[in-house]
Amino acid sequence: ARASPPRMKQLRATKTSNASAPLHPKLRPHAIEIEIVVNHTPLRLKITEHVRQYRRRLTEEERADPSNVHATFKQGREETGLLRVKVEGCYAPDVPASWQETADRSMEVMLHEVLAGLVVASVYLREKRDAERQREKERKEREDEHLADLEVSRQKAERRRALHDRALNWRDACLIRE
Repeated sequence: ARASPPRMKQLRATKTSNASAPLHPKLRPHAIEIEIVVNHTPLRLKITEHVRQYRRRLTEEERADPSNVHATFKQGREETGLLRVKVEGCYAPDVPASWQETADRSMEVMLHEVLAGLVVASVYLREKRDAERQREKERKEREDEHLADLEVSRQKAERRRALHDRALNWRDACLIRE
C-alpha cells in the first residue's frame, strides 16, 4: 500500500478534546468543499480521499452476533491515500466532472486536465442555467398570454351581460309606454 502523502493530513478531522480516541468513521470528514468562480460561473469542488470498498468474510466473532445471522460477508473500507476532485452538480455524460489520482499519476500531473475540465464544466453549467432561464421566460410568457386571454374573455362576457341588461331595460320601457 502506498503511504499517504503529507497533503492528506489536511483532509483528516481532528478532535479537540480527547484527541487519542479514534473518531467514528461516519464522523470523520474526508472532504474539503471549495467554491470557485470560472468564467463568471460558480463551481463547487469536492476534494476527497479515495476509499476502496471490498467484501470480506465474517469473522467467528461477527458470525456469533445475532444481527449477522443471515450475513456471510461484510463491507470493508480502506483508505488509499489517493485524491479525488469532483465538480458538484455537473451530471452531463460528456463533461468530465471527476478526476482521481492513481499510483502512476499524481494530482499535480493531472492539474492541467482538471483546469480544462473546470472550464468545460463552467460552460456546461452556464448553458444549462441559461436554458433553464429561457424555459422559465417562455413559461412566464405563456402564462401571461393565458391571463390576457382570460381577461379578454371576461371583458367580452361583461359587455354581453351589459348589452343583455340594456335590452331587458329597453323591453321594460316599451311595455311601460304601451
